[in-house]
Amino acid sequence: MCPDASRHGSTDRRLSAMISDEIAQHLRTARGALCDHPHLEEEAVHRARKTLKKVRAGLRLLEDAGADVPGGATALCRDVGRLLSDLRDTDVCLQTLDRLFSAPEEAPDRLVKKLQAARAKIHETDTPGSAARNAIAKDLEGLERILLGVKQKKAGDRSIRRAVKKTRAIGRRRYKKLQDCDSPEGFHDLRKAAKRELYQDRYLLQGAEPDERLQAVHRLTEHLGLQQDLVVLEQVAQSLDELSADLRRRIETAMRAEKDQAMAVAQTVYGERH
Repeated sequence: MCPDASRHGSTDRRLSAMISDEIAQHLRTARGALCDHPHLEEEAVHRARKTLKKVRAGLRLLEDAGADVPGGATALCRDVGRLLSDLRDTDVCLQTLDRLFSAPEEAPDRLVKKLQAARAKIHETDTPGSAARNAIAKDLEGLERILLGVKQKKAGDRSIRRAVKKTRAIGRRRYKKLQDCDSPEGFHDLRKAAKRELYQDRYLLQGAEPDERLQAVHRLTEHLGLQQDLVVLEQVAQSLDELSADLRRRIETAMRAEKDQAMAVAQTVYGERH
């Protein structure tokens, strides 16, 4: 999965430089998603949030490996993602309803209308306007310039690989904790750890094909993501006083299926043989 270690000694810092370049590309993608259009559409919100998570995972990887990371960089990416979280939640709820009901007309009409109205209101009142998004884009551009600066201390390749193993160990501990105590928070924590490992391992691949284990990590994050979407839908529907008995039953049935599949894949990823 990783590049040949024989070509990357402990003092070799080529991998660190390549990861910094890839993080910079992700920053440019996030800027484009935020600023290329006057209104933030559903796909742009998803792309910006996902890309910023990749940036955070890469920054954490470099920091854990001993590289210089600009102060406040991770917090900046986290705060920008949070600005879009309410908008993303309404999108997630609408998408999840589509999965729960085989035909659009079967979905609870009042809930759908309330979600659509909430999304429109968020656009008008809470979503960063063009001026604010341009300011965010400038901050992200500044972070990109610092990352690519020649004076930045780079991490050794072996240190980077050790940092990824550290992330993997966090995922294994969270999986074992979840085995002992099944809770929504536990599944959410496992998802965050698996996501970070997925993104960090992809930085190591540098375009190479993922191995079977990393493909399983990807499947795990997908199941955990769908399960989290169901949790969000249940919470939002209840807050809007639209959580009917039928909707609750559908959510609980789908949630059990996703949990079972997630735990089966997690055993493959984080079981004793790994």
